[in-house]
Amino acid sequence: MRLSTNLLCFLTLFILGFTGLNCAQAQDGASKEADAERSKVDAAEDVIKGDTYEYALMKTDKGDIVLRLNATLAPLSTANFLSYAKDGAYNDTIFHRVIDGFMIQGGGFGVDLQKRPTKAPIRNESTNGLRNDRYTIAMARTQDPNSATNQFYINVKDNNNLNPNARNPAGYAVFGHVIAGQKVVDEIKKTPKTNRGGPFTDSPTNQIVIKSVTQIDKAEAEKLVVADGGKASTVTEPTANEIRASKPKMDLTTTDVKPEQLPGDSVSRAADGEQDGLKWWILQEGAADAAKPQKMTDTVKVHYTGYLLDGSKFDSSLDRGQPIEFPLDRVIPGWTLGVSKMKVGEKRKLLIPATPWGYGERGAAGAIPPNATLVFDIELLGIKPGR
Repeated sequence: MRLSTNLLCFLTLFILGFTGLNCAQAQDGASKEADAERSKVDAAEDVIKGDTYEYALMKTDKGDIVLRLNATLAPLSTANFLSYAKDGAYNDTIFHRVIDGFMIQGGGFGVDLQKRPTKAPIRNESTNGLRNDRYTIAMARTQDPNSATNQFYINVKDNNNLNPNARNPAGYAVFGHVIAGQKVVDEIKKTPKTNRGGPFTDSPTNQIVIKSVTQIDKAEAEKLVVADGGKASTVTEPTANEIRASKPKMDLTTTDVKPEQLPGDSVSRAADGEQDGLKWWILQEGAADAAKPQKMTDTVKVHYTGYLLDGSKFDSSLDRGQPIEFPLDRVIPGWTLGVSKMKVGEKRKLLIPATPWGYGERGAAGAIPPNATLVFDIELLGIKPGR
């Protein structure tokens, strides 16, 4: 498996967004769509019942990690992982690839650094709706989407770029999450590393050994979660990730959204302004005498967070801790218009339809689907006059 550690640079997307950057019959179709929606509802009900989980105890020389696996949303991946565990295939393997700010990967190599035997690869289940959120466990694979075998990884942050998207439709399949031992995961991710070459370019200097992985029952999982300082209900309570995955997917292209349904900073009133479908809400007023952009060639400095309508965060300068600067005439039209009306110190929420204000039919760099409506929370920090 080779997961990219590069974050998408959305400043580049905004600046180059409009220069061509590329980072059955109707009745049968309606019937299939209805069946699919019913299946999603059924899955949601199963998750709420809490009767679709399996549990595993991973013992490492850094401490124990308890995993809850979702056998409803990821049956193949769950069965595959437990099959290797039952055979003792994970005993005395290592976390051979550890990247703080990304993930920790293991299960494929022994303490002798030799590759462990594998069974037949399984079909990729990345379209199950489960996202690569922090502390989720997912199947590692090669560039072939259906190549996952014994290797897995645990996300140490929300890795949205690993979810299925327009650029990488396959994505990486999440099949569970850590319900106890999150501190152990956090300790592992910070370990010093040595480049030993090959699959060991991000290898812990001192090996981190997976002593064993065993399947446990619900009662044992509850005991371990409570001992770790958690609540017993964690063992059966569905996560936001699971609930979201089990619900019918939201239409990401619609613009008919109630203000209170918008992701990011909350609003519960009609838009403060609108132009040809582009809407904005003033979240924080700038000073009465604060400067505003005067020309489209002015360079503005902003902090922002961008979302899809389903709440997916695709980029945030706040998360990176670094605002961005750009000329107003070098970004998508929705930003050009929206930011040009702001004062320094002002915060706004923008609802940007794909056409004519956003990325249109092509989307952007895999993280923004075709025809997607975008939502941004933006703060204008400063202005530099253009020529």
